[in-house]
Amino acid sequence: MLHPPSCTTMAVLVTGVPSGNSPHTVTGMWQTAGPAGKAHWPRAHRFFSRAVWDLDQVGLALARAVVARFVPRGAAVTLAVDDTLFHRYGKKVHGAKYQHDGSAKGRDGIGRGNCFVIIGIVVTVPFLARQVCLPVLFRLHIPKTSISKTEQPEPWSTSSSKPCPTASST
Repeated sequence: MLHPPSCTTMAVLVTGVPSGNSPHTVTGMWQTAGPAGKAHWPRAHRFFSRAVWDLDQVGLALARAVVARFVPRGAAVTLAVDDTLFHRYGKKVHGAKYQHDGSAKGRDGIGRGNCFVIIGIVVTVPFLARQVCLPVLFRLHIPKTSISKTEQPEPWSTSSSKPCPTASST
């Protein structure tokens, strides 16, 4: 999935996200996590621009980790699927098309932008009294060039050879 140097860089960046008040930029995460004085900051940028990784495999590994940590043994896994349209304009925005927008005003319900199909796992975390949805997988939906939004999550259900460690899915 990730080579050891990339895995170390990812761990540093993930640690930098919730720690501190710096901007949530790649450089901000790098500085907050601490290696800014020890390792050169372009290493963090190269992680996103040149690292070889399969987002589906990373997402499936994250899903297994979320289930192992937050879902009680034998309990059902609750999944939430979302297809929110992110409004984007311009000729150079990859994947921006006119498509259905459930929050659009007017009778047509059409908007222009990117639509990501996102799957999250609904869990109870120890520090909140309510359930939260932790996003684990996503895919850009481009109308008329890929499968339909309702079929987007289907490959994820068959792409993992490892089952979730503690729960059955619903």
